[in-house]
Amino acid sequence: MASRRPGRRNNRRKSKKEAQVSAREQINKNDNKMAMQILGGCIIGFLVIFGLYSLSDKEPVKKKERTVAGPIEVVGGDNRPTPKKKSLVPIQLAEKFLLALANEDEAAINDLMAWDVLFAKVDHLNNRQEGERYEDLDDEAKKKLRNKYIDKVMDEDLASLVREFAQEDLLDGKFIPENINIGIDYGNVDMLIEDAKGRPKLMIRVKSSLLPGYHTVRDVANLDAWGIVTIQHQLQGKVTATGVKMRMRNKNPIDDIYKKPKKKRVRRPAGPPEEKPSLVDWPKGMSDATKSKMESQVATLTQTDNFRAANDAKFAMIDRGKAAIPALLRSLSQLDFEEDNAEIAKAFQIIQTLREITGLNFNFQPAQTRQGFGAGGMTRSTAEERLKAVRRWFGWWKVNKSSWTKKVEAKDPESWDELIGETDKDKKKKKK
Repeated sequence: MASRRPGRRNNRRKSKKEAQVSAREQINKNDNKMAMQILGGCIIGFLVIFGLYSLSDKEPVKKKERTVAGPIEVVGGDNRPTPKKKSLVPIQLAEKFLLALANEDEAAINDLMAWDVLFAKVDHLNNRQEGERYEDLDDEAKKKLRNKYIDKVMDEDLASLVREFAQEDLLDGKFIPENINIGIDYGNVDMLIEDAKGRPKLMIRVKSSLLPGYHTVRDVANLDAWGIVTIQHQLQGKVTATGVKMRMRNKNPIDDIYKKPKKKRVRRPAGPPEEKPSLVDWPKGMSDATKSKMESQVATLTQTDNFRAANDAKFAMIDRGKAAIPALLRSLSQLDFEEDNAEIAKAFQIIQTLREITGLNFNFQPAQTRQGFGAGGMTRSTAEERLKAVRRWFGWWKVNKSSWTKKVEAKDPESWDELIGETDKDKKKKKK
């Protein structure tokens, strides 16, 4: 049997396979060579660094270990030691102050205050110059300032509220502060005073401070190391006459210590002076006969049976002028010009005569209304408005009876020139 002759196709496959194997072997050789080069470089670098480190004489710097404070204190954010428990002294000072206020004990309040700290803060806020500050004053001037402050603090209204609604609980240790804010060297305590029904009456804020030179931890419970530096109060629960709650602001006694007195503002009176209706005095030297005659004339001008006689009496009184005013006011004071219609009409006649004599008008309106002046017509007024108008007549007379004289009435012009006065043309003629 003849052997099979390999074809050209098989030869091509064999050649291609051998070429692929040869290429793969070449790639592996190249990778191994590169890896050896990298490893050699790392070893050389390590040896160089180790050699340099061995030549150095300096020891490596050790990392500073963080120290932990002892069991009594920890380190605060401002690097001052902070006690584990907050001080209760600010609360104790606030309670002691309220008791001293209730008892109006000036000496006790004086002992609770940190005067140097209090006034140093106030002097700084008010930018007081050297020589004017509290620390620059002599002992007598300092004492005067302290006493002035205590006088402001010991307000009788505040003391009575504390005495009535808080003193018993304070003595029994049952009083609970409204708000407490205590730091390592300060304490703010709000003490709310309520009445028996739980309605707020008074809020007192007591601010205290650790005195200079004392330790924030060792003196955390030392009552002598703390003092009160600010006292504020706010009255609460007040309402207006219409029942609207009044908004009250915090008051600080120190505000009135350095405050410069304001110049008194001269206010104009709200209206003409008023005086209670009464039997005013007759003019000096007037005879009894004249007095009697004027009383008769006033009675005539207020009657309604004879209009002509009333009118004549009215003009007779007007002609008397100032001398007739006392007689008119005395008669007016005897009338019921508030409610009685008949006597209101008489009062109106008297006041009309006063108007003619004086030229004044205080708005006495004869028609009655209960809705205030002007309701239903300009002649209507309430009893209160009529009383006010009459009081103004008596007030005016009390103030002006000695100095008043009736103004001189202008005469009617007798010619055209008097009526129009001097013209510009006439003035030019005079200049020429």
